[in-house]
Amino acid sequence: MYSEEKVEEIIQTAIAAKLSGVDLLFDRVRVRRVCNGIGAAWMPDWMRELINSLIPELVPVSFIHDIRFEIGGPWWKRWTADFEFFCNGLRMAFYTRKRRVAKWALRLWICLMVGGWTAFKYKKEGDK
Repeated sequence: MYSEEKVEEIIQTAIAAKLSGVDLLFDRVRVRRVCNGIGAAWMPDWMRELINSLIPELVPVSFIHDIRFEIGGPWWKRWTADFEFFCNGLRMAFYTRKRRVAKWALRLWICLMVGGWTAFKYKKEGDK
């Protein structure tokens, strides 16, 4: 779990980078409960920490994605959330002026397309 100060820093970075879905981060209680950085909840903490330290620029992107997955929805919402992750990763690459961030966004997007179904909260139309 991230500290309140770290969550605030991540939110400010997401705002500055003009990430799509940044408004989802304004519920700080939900952010601290749901967001775990880059990587699935089933991954060991040390592995997520390693990935987060290698590409910290994508942590704000992953926060938005984590909340989208927690909200869930019909099958197509998962694909939308994954594509938003990729687009936000590109925005973060432009914001930070780091080409490697774009490359990692692409790699992680491919991973999400292959394995993201395990974490998404699927709901039928009309379900709450």
